[in-house]
Amino acid sequence: MTKPKQLVKIAVITQPHGIAGEFKVKFTNKEFDPFSYKNYYLDSNIINPVIRGKVKDVAIFKISNCDNRDKALSLKGKIIYIARDEFPEIKDKDEYYIDDLLDIAILNNEGKVIGKITNMENFGAGDIITIKFNNGQLVDFPFKSEIFSSVDLANKTIIFTDPEII
Repeated sequence: MTKPKQLVKIAVITQPHGIAGEFKVKFTNKEFDPFSYKNYYLDSNIINPVIRGKVKDVAIFKISNCDNRDKALSLKGKIIYIARDEFPEIKDKDEYYIDDLLDIAILNNEGKVIGKITNMENFGAGDIITIKFNNGQLVDFPFKSEIFSSVDLANKTIIFTDPEII
């Protein structure tokens, strides 16, 4: 099997679980359903973990070449990915995958590039995006249509409609 073109970070290995080589993974999104995907990637190698349940944003994984606690401990901090083309299609025009928004150009109302998205978080009250403006300043904004009037994934641009902020 060939490696997919785009891998998306979905989890990080946090710690061993028990002595048999199982380990805990923390997902980047608590709604992520690990049982919906077959192929996972670790260090660009495909893995097919046995998944022993999930609580909130943490699951227990077991992979074939990890058979003791020391091996599981050596994986701590490593990133787990899935192929972007395995994601389900989004049907709502106002919903986006975070990975699709990262590094998108931010345009002002005149169409001039004024920055790019460098991060997106959700702490429970809504999505917050971080823009790195051309002057190097990093500023967080709620991801709302009043501030960002248009998202064009095909052209990788977002219109920023609050000129008073910059």
